[in-house]
Formats: sequence, C-alpha cells, structure tokens
Amino acid sequence: MDGARGRASVVFASATKLNPLELLVTDTASDGQHARIRLQVNSTSLNTSWVKAVGYGDDASVKGPWGPGMRIDRVRIEVCRYNGDVRKDCAWSQWQMSPWA
Repeated sequence: MDGARGRASVVFASATKLNPLELLVTDTASDGQHARIRLQVNSTSLNTSWVKAVGYGDDASVKGPWGPGMRIDRVRIEVCRYNGDVRKDCAWSQWQMSPWA
C-alpha cells in the first residue's frame, strides 16, 4: 500500500497463545497522515473476531507473547493509513491458519 508498510512474525505456541508475536508498521510518506497495524484473530469455533491494535508512527512495533483467552484458528494483519482518527486506506495480509485449527 502506498504510504505504509507492515510486517508480522507470528508463531502459534498453543491453541490459545501466540509466542512470539512481532508486529512492525512503517509510515513511508511525509504527508501528515500516519500508519497503524492491527492483528486480527479469528476463532471459527466461537464465530468471533478479536483485534489486537498496536501503536502507530514512523516505526512502531510490538513484541512478546499474546493470548486473547480463546481458541485462535487463524490470524492476519491489517495496515491502514489514518488522518487523525479517520481511516483513509487499508490493506490486509492473507489469513495464516493455526496448526490447532
């Protein structure tokens, strides 16, 4: 996506935990807008999606273990460009399936 780039490293440690989880977002345009990255977690057994939002900025990142307290069937990342709190444009990765799904 023009203006933003995101990257993720996800390891399924168990059916309910990602360890390690690493997300990185980079704002690649000097236009006053900013980039954000989110991890979307889907649990088909509960028909529910949870999203872990992380910081934004020129090189915002988060690292470490994370578990939503529910079964994780698949994950993907969403990278968006914002003007303040108004979402302008987004791109999504493909779903990554859990080996426990």
